[in-house]
Amino acid sequence: ARTQPNERKVPSDRASKSWEPSATGLKITAFQIWFALNVYSWAERALPSPVYEAYRKLGSRRLLVRAMYDVLGGRPSRDMMATFQQQTKSIEAMSQYEDFFRTVEMPLADMEVQRLL
Repeated sequence: ARTQPNERKVPSDRASKSWEPSATGLKITAFQIWFALNVYSWAERALPSPVYEAYRKLGSRRLLVRAMYDVLGGRPSRDMMATFQQQTKSIEAMSQYEDFFRTVEMPLADMEVQRLL
């Protein structure tokens, strides 16, 4: 019987062997994705409600984020800085692909990761 592509045998240690050479780039990517996923919620908290609602109604997320940076003077709030530091430590501690996919809000089981590689 011929093996189908999705049935092929995948070495169980492929992920662990390829993590180390990829870790730095994946950690940087994880932070960038995490930031992009969260920046709009920070704008909602940083802006006065009427300002946030006005930009939201315009439908321009870019202008919403720009308004947040203007209000904050281009600097993160204390709350944002604490969140950045906590997330950075969490990302720096990542030691496997499962951690990466969980951080970018795409949780995968170990075997799914093995198949992707």
